[in-house]
Amino acid sequence: MRLPAETVDYIIEFLLLQPNRNLISYSEVPASAPITIVPAKSIHEPVLPSNIRISRTPQTIIIQDDIIISTFFLLSRYDEYRQPEAVDIHSRFISYRSFLGANGLLQTPIVDLYTVFIYNLLNQPVPHRQQHIYLTHDIDIISHYHRPKGFFGGLYRSLFKKSDNTESLRTIFLSALDIKNDPAYTFPFLQSLDNSINDKQPKVIYFVKPNRARNKYDCPAYRFSSLPKLDGVIGLHSLYETYDNPTLLNKPVFTDLPHKYHRAHYLRILPPTKMHHYVDAGITDDFTIAYADAPGFRLGTTRPTLAINPATALLLPITLHPLSIMETSLIDPRYLNLSYEQSLELSLSIIGTINRHQGDITLLFHNSSFDNNIVKKLYPKILENLSP
Repeated sequence: MRLPAETVDYIIEFLLLQPNRNLISYSEVPASAPITIVPAKSIHEPVLPSNIRISRTPQTIIIQDDIIISTFFLLSRYDEYRQPEAVDIHSRFISYRSFLGANGLLQTPIVDLYTVFIYNLLNQPVPHRQQHIYLTHDIDIISHYHRPKGFFGGLYRSLFKKSDNTESLRTIFLSALDIKNDPAYTFPFLQSLDNSINDKQPKVIYFVKPNRARNKYDCPAYRFSSLPKLDGVIGLHSLYETYDNPTLLNKPVFTDLPHKYHRAHYLRILPPTKMHHYVDAGITDDFTIAYADAPGFRLGTTRPTLAINPATALLLPITLHPLSIMETSLIDPRYLNLSYEQSLELSLSIIGTINRHQGDITLLFHNSSFDNNIVKKLYPKILENLSP
């Protein structure tokens, strides 16, 4: 496959963090530009920055390994396109089947390292990029015990299936009387935490589900009107079943719900060849890009990028925002199952990498997670250490 000129130009500008201005030529023949990248004859796995081969002429530095194709491979989710069978029970691409996961590079932003490599060759500093902080909260549930089904379920578990995680009868009854007493109804607490870093100008986004639940993974459904007034942007948290039925994206439930921001429930993002369904639904920004089981940089970059169809190599008008840290990836026994200290150490390491490469920081902490003592302690500590 030969990449379309528009895609090549976009990737070069993405690597340069600025318009090309004849700094890079993508040509088999050495050009007059300071750097010439030799095109590969086919799509291949990314070259590691330490393995990039160069040669020199009096006019140009020649990069023999096609880092344009390498960048395309990562930004387009080409791994997922060539291995459609490598998915888990939720149809999510498996992290260790990716090139980055298989090589222990999930927390290494290879594309950003290409940028550093290029500017080292040019003997110039990497241009400044304005970083952004996104504090995002998926609202999967607004109460555990306030509604009758939750109340009686909690009562049954408390009386007959006691465990370390069982809520007290007092909590269950107080929640039934007033939703604000429910452990999942943490919105005032969340907003006070998010407002504590207003000096860093974060954008706060609440992703809200449509009021529809036809399978267990979308339960429970809730009404938008049940939410308090939220001090942030409201985005669409598309249902679990949307993966199998993308036409659901074209049936918004709330007329007042903006659909330009999106995150898929269970991080069940559509395959890379079907991202046009999001575009058709009016979505301009997606915040799903991450692996549930392994924090890191799924696209090999800390920076937002346009989606690219790996089958056609065409650009799509939807921006993918890499998800930096999700609390369940850190502490859930199904995933890393880390302690507070381990979660904080890994989170700060990821944030440090993002800051070194002038990327964006996107945090996902569910409103219903703050009855967990690790989460309650971890989120404020991470906020204290955000630096852009």
